[in-house]
Amino acid sequence: MEGELTTDRLYSLRKIGVCGSSKGLPQTAVELCRAIGRRLAREANVAIVSGGTKQRKSAFGGENFAAEWFVVSAAEPEIGRELVEGRIVTVAKDDDDAESTRFRIGSAQRARGKTSEARRISFVRGLDALIAIGGGAGTRQELALSIEFEIRVLPVPGFGGAAEEVWRVYRSELIEQLRIDEGRPTVGGSRVGRQSGAPAAR
Repeated sequence: MEGELTTDRLYSLRKIGVCGSSKGLPQTAVELCRAIGRRLAREANVAIVSGGTKQRKSAFGGENFAAEWFVVSAAEPEIGRELVEGRIVTVAKDDDDAESTRFRIGSAQRARGKTSEARRISFVRGLDALIAIGGGAGTRQELALSIEFEIRVLPVPGFGGAAEEVWRVYRSELIEQLRIDEGRPTVGGSRVGRQSGAPAAR
């Protein structure tokens, strides 16, 4: 039985969550989000999980979209229509969102609970890792929950917000855990670490 469980785990998709700012991302962050989406799409053993936020209603106009939308919308065409259902997961809310427009790409995972806190727990539960770009209080809570649940996190530095804050607090642990070379270009050509940070805590 133990061997069977180990084998199943080895061949199951790794669930990578994406979260962050719902508006106001600079163009460099937008390009990084898209590069992350394309990179994750090329990994056949990865499923991308998001909370399904596309745009804050207060931010309508232009391409002022959420980080998770940029990641997922870039990944979708790379994955291909026939595989999207298995490779992209959108955590769906039961009620309408008065503050933002939402998207559903791939398969839907029903978020349990009616509070924002409960939905965030539902989002991070079962993830293998979480990537965050910018973000506010909600992103900060998702990162904190992931660290508490011993889920690896990659709070991308350089764009402010909750991700930057968490990177600064956990910087040394993240560099060691993820074996980050601070002087080496990463996804999208960005460098991590020297200005204020880069990826992951447990």
